[in-house]
Amino acid sequence: MYQPIAESTCLKPDLCIKIDNYGVPEINAGSDKDVFLAMGYLHAKDRLWQLEIMQRTASGSLSELLGEDALSSDIWMRSLQLYNSANSAFSSLSPDAKSSLEAYAEGVNTWINEKHLLPPEFKIFGISPHKWTAIDSLAWMKIFALNLSHNFNDEITQAYAAEIMSSEQFKAIFGKTKPSLKADAIGNNYDGSPKKSFSSIDFSGISSLTPGLNVAGSNAFTVAGRLTKDGASILANDPHLELQMPSIWYVVKQRGKVLRSVGMSLVGLPVVVFGRNNSIAWGGTSMIADVQDLFVESPKPDDPNLYKFGEHWERFQKRVEKIIVKPRMPAILRDEYPPVMLSLRTTRHGPVITDTQTNNDQVLSLSWVGLQGGDTTYEALFNVNYAKDWRTFRAALSQFVTPAINFVFIDKDGNIGFQGAGKIPVRSGYRGDFPVQGSDATLGWHRYIPYDKMPYEFNPPRGYIVSANNRNVPEDYPYLISNKFASPARAQRISELIEDTKRRYGYVSIEAIKQIQNDLTSLPARRLLPLLLNLPPQTQQQSAAINMLKKWDGRMTKDSSAASIFNVWMRHFVETAFVRPIQFHWNKKNANEKVITMVKSMSNDQIFDILTKNPSVFCLDKTSQIKLPCHEELLSSLNDALEELEKLRGSKMDEWTWGSIHSATFSSVPFSAFNGIKEVYQRKISTGGTPDTVNVANYDFHQSVGYVQSFGPTFRQIVKLRGQGITHLYINSTGQSGSPFYRHYDDMLPLYENGSYLSLSIDHIDVPSNLNARAK
Repeated sequence: MYQPIAESTCLKPDLCIKIDNYGVPEINAGSDKDVFLAMGYLHAKDRLWQLEIMQRTASGSLSELLGEDALSSDIWMRSLQLYNSANSAFSSLSPDAKSSLEAYAEGVNTWINEKHLLPPEFKIFGISPHKWTAIDSLAWMKIFALNLSHNFNDEITQAYAAEIMSSEQFKAIFGKTKPSLKADAIGNNYDGSPKKSFSSIDFSGISSLTPGLNVAGSNAFTVAGRLTKDGASILANDPHLELQMPSIWYVVKQRGKVLRSVGMSLVGLPVVVFGRNNSIAWGGTSMIADVQDLFVESPKPDDPNLYKFGEHWERFQKRVEKIIVKPRMPAILRDEYPPVMLSLRTTRHGPVITDTQTNNDQVLSLSWVGLQGGDTTYEALFNVNYAKDWRTFRAALSQFVTPAINFVFIDKDGNIGFQGAGKIPVRSGYRGDFPVQGSDATLGWHRYIPYDKMPYEFNPPRGYIVSANNRNVPEDYPYLISNKFASPARAQRISELIEDTKRRYGYVSIEAIKQIQNDLTSLPARRLLPLLLNLPPQTQQQSAAINMLKKWDGRMTKDSSAASIFNVWMRHFVETAFVRPIQFHWNKKNANEKVITMVKSMSNDQIFDILTKNPSVFCLDKTSQIKLPCHEELLSSLNDALEELEKLRGSKMDEWTWGSIHSATFSSVPFSAFNGIKEVYQRKISTGGTPDTVNVANYDFHQSVGYVQSFGPTFRQIVKLRGQGITHLYINSTGQSGSPFYRHYDDMLPLYENGSYLSLSIDHIDVPSNLNARAK
């Protein structure tokens, strides 16, 4: 599987790089520092435009390049001041970690200084690449963390829903009692006098505005050596993020004086983020931890420079930001766009995010772990690459801050483990579901969950560990990690398949792990089917559709017409049964849009729970004697689904395959926004899967186009470690290059689409004699 060497070069006598036929480099260096320099050089060589976009995104200067379309993103970034926290993070790192970032920056700038032919994007926009700094790497880490830490959006949505929904509807959707606005301090002034509705705040420009990282999920699981044929432990990992061209990941093999790391680097960083060395392998999933809170601040009525905290008035920290905005193209025919001047404030809780919006009556500030000083997350990743066993692995992760990650682990002795890492606040006086009153000094963060109390496992009796963004602690765990874990469906399915493999073969193999990573069975769909199949069809077409579903096993494969009928039906059912009954208010546009989006994204698990527990909250079955939940809405929405499928694919039901109406789009920033050029940069493939299959695939409906997937596995890795050998399989979602005019731009995409893998394996373990001197 491993391809012949296609390229080789030496940057120094003892720093050489060999590149295979898929563009994957193997770095061989006399020092670890030179490995990190080579990483910067390679990322610049293959992803210079991506680095430029990343740097401009984090600094809030995209508008200089893309014009007013990027203004919302820039305003959001400027309000957060990510470079301030990045500078603080750099100051907290060890000399070795700092040196690695500086060497990486030197490598990027070396490639730029050598005056290579620049990617055509620089000529298109008429700019030269910015030099890279160590702080740029840490600022991009903040962006990555921000998009895996989006609880404040949930707080906004739930606050909106509390104003719009009835108490019964709110409880059915969220599984909790609708809050009292007075009790939760939403919309009240410091003295208790009511202010305007919370839904008057315009959050249309405040969300996950970062290109390429908007949604997060992941699967990571391990199998202990005692369950495999040769005693080797196995690790599998496939992080789910927004699909983009190029991928945010870059495959690499690193060999320095001590360093022996192989796997997936994150563009912008010099180390392997998920992968292995010669002793251990590691992967991870988002913990979906609640690490953000919104505080409703109370400015002083006669002095807006002050805000209330406890019994005292504190002064807002103020600053002015200037954003340069490029005129729309063709710029020569446009008037110059005046600079955008922002007056921004900060409180003891964090930046005031409502200063970025106009006509807002309330002042909300954001607390986020990622904005706290002294972030040592990079230190943790750096040291994980040198870890040699469970003890040193856990010690390294004790320095991890954000985003909160479920790390899984294997070693060459057959051991497996799981460690929750990241700082999670311990709240006083509230749970973090809704914005709370900033003037109440009793509400806030007073400490973080102690690292030795974070969830972990080592060699559990069942012989495997599964992490799929599901609840990672028991119900009686004494701390709050999250109010919004993912559905347990993916984790249940992975566990089910491991157990089935054990029963059938007596052991778990890499081939079985491949099949698990690419599995397309939806357990929630299987649970829902019995409720749907008892419906009495009213037309011949309904009867044919229900008969097709009776023969279906819940697999969301590309060739399944039943999968199309089920998914399209459930989309229409949610709109009919759950969106329409909500009494939206014409003067609450912002709240309406946010709540509609949330309800439309309901999971099949939520649909099942409402249908089986309290369907009468939404459904009106007044004219029929049929005792089935929501049967009128189900039959009506089935008609809508069948009509839509006929418009999309014609009258032959066998041709309504899921892959014919469901496709994944790999977007390119910024070129997907430009008709006529996006076809050069963007890629599209037919896909199976749904949000609750192991092989995750979301979908949004686009009129006349169908169901568009923008989110899924961004790479897949499988690592098998044994005493004297390693098997390492991988596939990136696109390719190693950022240039659409180079074959490595998308050469991995066909393999990714087909569930195939490439190899990073080696035949033996090369352990440097001084490993223990560096491993901490």
